This record gives sequence, C-alpha cells and structure tokens, in this order.
Amino acid sequence: MNNMQRFQLPFLRSLTDSRGACRSSERGSPSTKTAARLLALALLLLIAPLLAGAQELAATLSGTVTDSTGAVIPNASISIALNGVNGTARVVLSDGSGGYAATNLVAGTYSVSVTAPGFETYKGKNIVLNVAEKHSLNIQLKAGATSETVVVEDNPVQVDTESSAQAGTISGVQVRELELSSRNFEQLVTLQPGVVN
Repeated sequence: MNNMQRFQLPFLRSLTDSRGACRSSERGSPSTKTAARLLALALLLLIAPLLAGAQELAATLSGTVTDSTGAVIPNASISIALNGVNGTARVVLSDGSGGYAATNLVAGTYSVSVTAPGFETYKGKNIVLNVAEKHSLNIQLKAGATSETVVVEDNPVQVDTESSAQAGTISGVQVRELELSSRNFEQLVTLQPGVVN
C-alpha cells in the first residue's frame, strides 16, 4: 500500500476504486453527497473573506437631545461640520425619542450646532472623532429664545504621538513639604508617572 492510499480520507476512498477511477455506479450514494457538501463548504470558507466588507474606517457621532429637566426633544436639528473644511454641514434630526446618529463621518475635529423651537441654540466645538470611533455626545438644551446661544468646547486630553518619553516637574513646594523617611530627595522622582523604584 503506497503512502497516498494510507492517508486517504474515508470519503475519498468511497469516490475512487483501487485503480483510482471514479465509481460511476454510485453517483447518488450518501458518501458522494457528503463529499460534495464538504467541497461546497470549503469553497464557501475560501470565498467568504473576499465577500466580507472592508474594515470600517468612518466614525459615528450619536447621542440624545434633552432639555434641562431630562425630557427628550424630538425633531431637533443637529448640524455637524468638519472644522477647517469649507463645505456643507451634515444635518440630522432627532427622532421621537430624542436620539440622533450621524454615520460615515471622516476622522477629524467637528463643530456641532443644535437648534429646536423654544430652546437656546447649542454649539459644541472641538469634538474629536477618531477612525472607526463611535462617539457619544448627549446634548442638553436650555429653554429660551433661539437668539441666545450656549457654546460648549470639548477639550480632549492631548497625547504626544511623536515620542514615548515622559516628563514631569517636582515643584519646590513638594520638595519642602513632603516628608521623606530617608531625607533623600531622589525619592521624589518616584512620584512621577512611569517611574518605579
């Protein structure tokens, strides 16, 4: 018995006889059907990754529009504009439950303006959306005339992406006021982030 016959799978043995010819008399046998199903499954598994969509790169901004009492505000107009780009802003309306969602936004810094009859205009600035981020921005409108405007600025934490170095300063007050068991000022260095003793 050669090596190929020894390692043949059971369903392949049923498809071929000892000479390697296909058995034409057993075309409708259960083992033939099983082999066809396995072949179809293998092809499906090979083709499935090609049919799958690419990784989502667009960001989504969503949230709920409420008033100062927490009641939802339906049909509020939410205008979302990319900072530094002259063009039209994306406008969405809040639904009956006050929720809104703006999908397929490119990564960047946005300004959001919300208007509703009987409420002050809300303006949000510097809202940063990263690649494939699902950012939640809940908006609370104050009752008043639409001529009044409330400006809210989102100040994200700045991260240094150029270097992995960390730095910090120990003030003179810390040096004078903090108690040191060994009177060694070098112990104060361990108060900085990323420093271990």
